[in-house]
Amino acid sequence: MGTNCAPLLADLFQYSYESSFIQELTKPKQTKFARKFNITFRYIDDLLSIENHNLGDYIQYIHPPELELKETTISYSEISYLDLHLLIYSN
Repeated sequence: MGTNCAPLLADLFQYSYESSFIQELTKPKQTKFARKFNITFRYIDDLLSIENHNLGDYIQYIHPPELELKETTISYSEISYLDLHLLIYSN
């Protein structure tokens, strides 16, 4: 991870898994379900998914088992992402 291109390689590596997962969903015409992953953002190994309550159930099918994922959700409206503390207010 010490090289200049390491973040780009990590992003490409993860993107290949995510792309394969979405392509598999669209083959059997599950495009409505695939759209739930539309508002999902990732930078290297930090993942943020908005309004997708299914992500936790499918994360093992998206990312390789070598990738250790840690839950940083504090509550439904409070998370930590890329060293930011994000709050969502209903009003």
